[in-house]
Amino acid sequence: MSEDVLSAMRGPSDEAQAAAENRHELEVHVDREDGILVVTPVGEIDIVTGGLFLEALIAAISTGETRLIVDLRQVPFMDSTGLAIFLSAHRALRTVDGQLHVVATPAIAEVFELAWMDKFFPLHADLAAAVRSA
Repeated sequence: MSEDVLSAMRGPSDEAQAAAENRHELEVHVDREDGILVVTPVGEIDIVTGGLFLEALIAAISTGETRLIVDLRQVPFMDSTGLAIFLSAHRALRTVDGQLHVVATPAIAEVFELAWMDKFFPLHADLAAAVRSA
């Protein structure tokens, strides 16, 4: 067998595997802006990273926050896992008369619009607009 075939059978190199794992890293920052809690995920939101994002939102809502902003400007990709997490947050906030505002790039805003979720979440192009609206 050639070395290429053996290499393919062994699987990805350590470097390739590390690069693939890095694509699925997510950091979630929580801050306040004019008294409103702002959750800022950094990285992709998908089936691999969704749990961390969900935990951050649950923690924020469980403290009694009723006005919440999620700033998605540092999220280059979000799949249906992210949309499901937003729906869960919406249901939880609805029980306390709360609302979640979203700051998003045009590409991420389009994901919300295509799924008709912009009907549930006010979308904003920048954080200042979201703070004024929340």
